[in-house]
Amino acid sequence: FTMSSDLNPVSCIASYLSTIVSTIDGLKVMIFDDDTSGIASLALSQSDLLAKQVFLFEKLANHSNTAGSSSQLAPHLTGVIFVRPTDVNIRLLDTLLSSQLSLGKYHLIFSNRLPSSALESLAAADIHEAVGSVLEMYADFYPLSSTSFSLNSPKLLLTPKQSTWAARSGHGLKRHVDGLASYLLASRRVPPVIRYVSKSGLAGEVASELVRRITKADSQVFSFRVPQEGRGTVLLILDRKDDPVTPLLSQWTYEAMVHELLGIHKGRVDLSKAPGVKKDLQEVELTERTDSFFAQRRFDNFGDLSEGIQHLVMEYQKRTQTHQKVDSIADIRRFVEDFPEFRKLEGKVSKNAAIVFEMSRLVEQRSLYNISELEQELANKQDHGTAKMNVMDMLAHPQISDDDKVRLVMLYTLRYESAASNATGQMIDALRAGGTPQDKIRAISAILEYAGAGRRAGDVFSNKSLGSIARSALRRGLKGAVNVYTEHRPALVDIVENLLKNKLKTTEYPVAHATATVTAPTELIIFMVGGFTHEEVLACHEMSEEHGIPIILGGSDVHNTQSFVRAVVAARD
Repeated sequence: FTMSSDLNPVSCIASYLSTIVSTIDGLKVMIFDDDTSGIASLALSQSDLLAKQVFLFEKLANHSNTAGSSSQLAPHLTGVIFVRPTDVNIRLLDTLLSSQLSLGKYHLIFSNRLPSSALESLAAADIHEAVGSVLEMYADFYPLSSTSFSLNSPKLLLTPKQSTWAARSGHGLKRHVDGLASYLLASRRVPPVIRYVSKSGLAGEVASELVRRITKADSQVFSFRVPQEGRGTVLLILDRKDDPVTPLLSQWTYEAMVHELLGIHKGRVDLSKAPGVKKDLQEVELTERTDSFFAQRRFDNFGDLSEGIQHLVMEYQKRTQTHQKVDSIADIRRFVEDFPEFRKLEGKVSKNAAIVFEMSRLVEQRSLYNISELEQELANKQDHGTAKMNVMDMLAHPQISDDDKVRLVMLYTLRYESAASNATGQMIDALRAGGTPQDKIRAISAILEYAGAGRRAGDVFSNKSLGSIARSALRRGLKGAVNVYTEHRPALVDIVENLLKNKLKTTEYPVAHATATVTAPTELIIFMVGGFTHEEVLACHEMSEEHGIPIILGGSDVHNTQSFVRAVVAARD
């Protein structure tokens, strides 16, 4: 099968999976595991698969457990099993193939490289000779958007006691390299230059193992002809710990706000806790592929987004008035022809309006304007006395949640870790006095253990050094007035800008692999061990627009403040 030459993660998997399913004849049952069901749903809709004669969807664990049941027999159907090549899945497949079969035939599609030992095990288990084909399809990542992908592995953060993958779990290294290699194969890229941040043992191990696979272990698989546009591709591997500030900040653009306030999980948003929400809106799908309004507005700030919703509602009202008069045959015909599009618009309005209304309610309820302003001061300004006073005032505010209070103290602690009159202890006492549970308070010491000053690379607080103060001021001057809630720029921005200008120091970001000299990348793939944020997706989008080259951001997971804090605490445990 021909792989995609498109960097777009969604297109990579959609075209790949669609092509494979189309080549399998007859009525089909698609069988997934927990990961591949999410991966496939982000790339293709059920209606897309229905058009390819897929009429049922099942989980492998359930299908394997019912194998041999006479009530489940359907020999006229073909099973298309799309799963990750894990030990658990191989055992389930062995059980399925060695039992009385529920379906007439099975085609096995694995999302990554299948070990020869697993293939031998499956061949031995296939006593009915029911397996029609075994394929490797490189789709071992979640295609979140046209510019981002994740491994959906939120807990893969490590502490100083676990500074290498082996110190915690070799599985973590394998999962990262599997996912990253899968994306490179799906997009038909073999980056001529691979670089990583030198202060991260984790990033270095991922880079080394990936190079080993490309040049030795899987060299035959990577021997395809790279498309012309991929010959100036650079892969840059970073570590989340070098910027613990970005994932602790409130967000004010559509996609980032939805993930922060409501959560986007496998392309779905849970609105069940929103007061008065209609039953059919309690869980909604929100992706670029399925919602044109979201695709156009995902990077809009909250103010522009509200205006966009107003325009969308006005468009719907105008269409409604057009259809109020149905007196003639021509009116009826026009209504019938427009009805599908009308219903689609109605659903788009209802869904996006419900999301924006609920976010507005949460912003007011949690006093997020006040919190965000203080967060930005902590992230961008060096004024210890004022910062200490403002944080202590916020800790005494009854409307502020425990999670938001802890987050403010974490930001303060990171910035003023080495200050002579550091007040972290005083703030922790104030949290305890206010009734904040100890299991939340422990995140404050955990963030230093994970990403304190001695652990980080670079200048995450961009105005501590004179040079970075000047660069920050210049950037603000060139780009005009900055919104007080969005002044912060991720550390990723300076790293990428230096890379694109050929100024990124090889002592700090060494080259793990180079088959050619690339002084001006034509494409950039960034992978962040420990996960990335939607603020960084936006930053990459802006840099892509400015420099005119594609920039793809991938990582262990896509974090909001809650998932990042949970991961930091879990890493310590």
